Formats: sequence, structure tokens, C-alpha cells
Amino acid sequence: GPAGRLLMKLLAELGFDLTNAYLTNVCKCMPTDDGRRFRKPLPDEVAACTAKWTFPELRALPNLRVLVAVGGVAASAILGREVYITRERGQVCRSPFCDRVVPILHPSYLLRQNEDPELMRLTREDLALVRSLVDGDEPPSTARSNGASGADGSAGRSSVEVEPPAHDP
Repeated sequence: GPAGRLLMKLLAELGFDLTNAYLTNVCKCMPTDDGRRFRKPLPDEVAACTAKWTFPELRALPNLRVLVAVGGVAASAILGREVYITRERGQVCRSPFCDRVVPILHPSYLLRQNEDPELMRLTREDLALVRSLVDGDEPPSTARSNGASGADGSAGRSSVEVEPPAHDP
């Protein structure tokens, strides 16, 4: 759909080679309100899907170097805790599946915000971080970037380690 096309466009802009990428959804069956309009999955729907499909898929991936959690639902499931995506996007986190998990804003959110230039810039910045991690670079370990600038006008990054999910990862 439109969100997927926007994500592919952003990845293409940064020259991502998707031949060695694995794309999946946290929830395989997207719930709808009225049979037509998608809604955010409920926690029990996410837990059911991740336990049955997503977590086994992630465990089966060899040499997973970087995991991008697209949106708050994915980030919360992968990191095993509630994630406030607008505050935590662009951080490098650790999960039982990968030492480098980077939450980013969901493209559907960007579309609902009419591709706000600042949000698009932040998402490109986050994807550039992912690109550098894929290329083997280590991220700078400074204050996290949440859209706010530091004293020097720059937006920094941080690395966050999290406990494993309480449910079966």
C-alpha cells in the first residue's frame, strides 16, 4: 500500500540493497475496524502473532546485523516493552533477536502527517544510521535524537540495552 511504497522510496533514496534484507510484519493479519480500514493491533493480537510467527522467523535469521522496527507496535514487540516511538526513534537498542535494533517512525504515520518535512528528515536520518550500521560503522554514543537539538545544534544518538521480552521471544 501507500505506506510500503513510501518506505521503499526512502530506502531507495539511501541506496539500500534489499537483496539481503528480510521484510516482515509483526502482525501478519492486519485487524480492521469495519472490514476496510486498518487499525492498530491490540496487545493480545500482537502477542499471538509474534509468538506464532514473527519471533520464530527472527530466531531463524542467520547473521542478523541490524533490525529496523518500523513503528511503535513493532518496536514494542521486538524490544519487549512499551516504546514511545516519537521519543525513541533513531536509538540503537538491544533485543534478544539482534544487538542493533533501530526503531523508526512508521510510514503510515508520515503519510497521516502529510509527509511533514521535519518528520521526513528525521526518518531519513534514522535510515542513514541504519545504513551506517549495515555497512559496519558504530553509531556515536551521545544524547539520543528525538528531534530536539543539543547545545551545539546537533541531534545525537544513544545506544539502549533492554531486558528480553517477558513473553517467549
